[in-house]
Amino acid sequence: MPALTNCYTPTDRTFVLGAFTGNDGVANTFNCTLTYDDFSQLATLSDATILEEQKLQRDTTQSRIKGIANYLAHNTLTIFNQAMLVVSRQASFKKIGQMPTSGTCFGEITIPPAAERLYIDGQGRLGGITEALKHNPSLGTRTIDTKIIILDTDTLEEDKAKIKQIFHDINKLSTRVNTSIGIYFDSSSHASSFPVSLFEKAREEGLALAKHITVEGNSTKLYKLDQFKRFCNRLTSLGDSKINKMFDDKALLEMYSTLGIEAIRALSTLSLFEPTYTKADAAKIKNKNVLACAIGIEAVGYVAQQICINALLKQQKPDLSVLSRLDSVDFSRENPVWLDQVVDKNGLMIKGSSRKMAVILLGELGERIDPTFALNA
Repeated sequence: MPALTNCYTPTDRTFVLGAFTGNDGVANTFNCTLTYDDFSQLATLSDATILEEQKLQRDTTQSRIKGIANYLAHNTLTIFNQAMLVVSRQASFKKIGQMPTSGTCFGEITIPPAAERLYIDGQGRLGGITEALKHNPSLGTRTIDTKIIILDTDTLEEDKAKIKQIFHDINKLSTRVNTSIGIYFDSSSHASSFPVSLFEKAREEGLALAKHITVEGNSTKLYKLDQFKRFCNRLTSLGDSKINKMFDDKALLEMYSTLGIEAIRALSTLSLFEPTYTKADAAKIKNKNVLACAIGIEAVGYVAQQICINALLKQQKPDLSVLSRLDSVDFSRENPVWLDQVVDKNGLMIKGSSRKMAVILLGELGERIDPTFALNA
């Protein structure tokens, strides 16, 4: 088999890096803190066009690279988890000293041009950081922790079994946070912090809807936080990028926050949200009620949006308390009004039917239905 084309010597530069020895169960591991400049120059992206049997890790995607570059471009507080680089044995470690308590050695790793190297965990970060540096070179002094593994072979090809096993092991037990947890802990964007702030304010007020929203996926709840976020987006009629941009205006943010909490207060009077459900009860409700699902809560967001637009046309203050009148609506999936609009003949929710459901609900409330909105439903 020909030598791997995704293991290269990116420059003629010899890298000398400060490092601490590791004890990971894999021989010759070292922990380094690299500047973005060094991180981006130490190796280059693997070649996505090579044969599958030659690949030692999964290919990164342009969307991930772009996402990381944008993250660095638009945030002042940034952090990454540890990357991992494998290097052929031309690299070497020189001990300078030893920690008296732990016995950990510290010193310098030298990686000469002849050493083959590959990021087996960090391809997306490599691409994103490299792209970000093109537009803002001052980021080059920021740092990222990197574990370096020096192999016992002259080429990576000779030790590919170990490399593949390492890649497998570091990914096997990794758990990606669910979308709702990602939203809840993301304070860097208004698109996340806005729905979270409404959720937390509703919890503080003891509003009934809030107790039916889960961050971690609790099966006794009716909605996940990311579904509630969709409700918030529909209420504002704004997408994430516009929210992130426009909500820097504190007056605008406060206005939508007021509207949001008024809507939640009104919805909290609905009988659906009064009980606290068991896991079995929640599952039964979700299977029988068109409101107790992602489509339902999104539809109500659209209804709130149209109420606000109607008030604007009348030059009046929006009155979202009218949402409490939804309690008189029969949300049972057996209600024929939903058939072929929101629910199919088998009683299953129709994907993408939230606008159609909103049109029906607006009619039930006696609210004006915008012709364009109805046409796109």
